[in-house]
Amino acid sequence: MTAFILLALVMTLLAIGAVVWPLRRRRTSGRRDDEAGIDVYRERDAELVREHERGNLNDAEFAEAREELERELLAVAPDQTRRTTTGNARSLPALLVFSATVPVVAIAVYIATGSPDLIGGGGSSGLSPAQVERFRNMEPERRIAELEPVVERQPEATRAWILLAQAYRATERYGDAVSAYARVQAQGDPDPWLMARQAEALLLANGRRFTDSVDRLVQRALDLDDSNPLALMLAGHSAMARGDDEQAVTHWRRLAEDMPAESENRAMLERLIARAQGEGSSDTPASTGSTPAIGSNGEAPDDAGDAGDAAVTVRVSLASSLADAAPSGTTVFIFARPADANGGGAPLAVQRTTVDALPVEVTLTDAQAMTPEQTISQAKRVRVTARASLQGGVMPQSGDLQGESDAIDVGPDARGTVTIDGRIP
Repeated sequence: MTAFILLALVMTLLAIGAVVWPLRRRRTSGRRDDEAGIDVYRERDAELVREHERGNLNDAEFAEAREELERELLAVAPDQTRRTTTGNARSLPALLVFSATVPVVAIAVYIATGSPDLIGGGGSSGLSPAQVERFRNMEPERRIAELEPVVERQPEATRAWILLAQAYRATERYGDAVSAYARVQAQGDPDPWLMARQAEALLLANGRRFTDSVDRLVQRALDLDDSNPLALMLAGHSAMARGDDEQAVTHWRRLAEDMPAESENRAMLERLIARAQGEGSSDTPASTGSTPAIGSNGEAPDDAGDAGDAAVTVRVSLASSLADAAPSGTTVFIFARPADANGGGAPLAVQRTTVDALPVEVTLTDAQAMTPEQTISQAKRVRVTARASLQGGVMPQSGDLQGESDAIDVGPDARGTVTIDGRIP
């Protein structure tokens, strides 16, 4: 605020100078013009004297001509000088008073009716939209380095805290992410989405073990919004961890209601529901992580296993135009679906890597199947999709980066390419 007032005063002084200087020059110019006019009359008077001395003018003519000259001088010169000096003398103080009054009144009105806290970058956000976008595109480590001083100076900058929490999670600083989300929650009305994110971070900080604290946060988020997707997903996993399969199915069916019937998310949930109902493989329990299960322990297997005859090898890369859009550490999911599924249906195989590893070559086989009932060996042709998840979850979010291969024949020598060159709207 102080900087704003000082800037206003400096601009006022510059404005006064810009107006006063030309007036001062005009006043000086006016005096010079007056003096030049008087010199003309002096020359005319001297000429009359010379003409009288030469005898060209008698005494009466000389006296009459000189008297006329004096009348002209008295009629013109004093009036002109008086107008110039009086006009400038009156206008300059009025200008100074007006110039000083306008910014003072403007500042007073702004303080009374405006938002002075926004001048210093305060307010509930603390960041402009351009700054938010810039931080979003930063790699997590750099975002943390730049945002930590910001929240120290502006502890109520909620948007900065949220971006910082996301960066903490991406760098697996889950405890710091929990604290950052808690700071945001303490500064305003409860937000079910942020509460669910806080619960997820706490779950990860606890080694993916559900505790009473995690369950309380999840339940509070559902009390505020009973259709919150992340809270419903977490609630289902928590129920499974307690052995309450029926409650898990209830939560996941509620979540599936809001998803298109042929969507990837709906298919993943159907697999989870089948497992909870005992219809899936008995040796592949649902993960207690924060996202739908991938493999037997919530993680995609690192080893592709024996590809056999049913395999697809793809080279995944990130388009140069999006090189700065995915921060370091961003999770990349690679999954295959039947070529005729038109983007729907459950994946036949899933692999996970990070954007730092791109370009990378992976082989998808039955070892990466989500369920024994749906595998690559059951398909003749597949399409492979690669998605960089900016939030780190399996479920796609607006803004995630994605690319898809052409149809690929399944076989031991099957190869394809996937370029991540688009963004999910």
